[in-house]
Amino acid sequence: MVSVGGHDLPDEIDETLGWVLREAVTNVVRHAAATECWLTMVIGPDIDVTIVDDGIGLTDGRVAGIGLTAMRERAAEL
Repeated sequence: MVSVGGHDLPDEIDETLGWVLREAVTNVVRHAAATECWLTMVIGPDIDVTIVDDGIGLTDGRVAGIGLTAMRERAAEL
């Protein structure tokens, strides 16, 4: 178990959460052309993560890539 903000997270959740957060921030760095990025995480019965950046966003017609799909799939598995 890993303790985050006084909450004990099972290893499986901690590993998946860490992977999703790294992937999300990596996407900001690689694709967003952002100068700033904000990450908020609220842990309760659920874990809510919000990542916002001041980058260019997804352009019209662009389909979510493998990284976004993999993040959704890994989160859904939990």
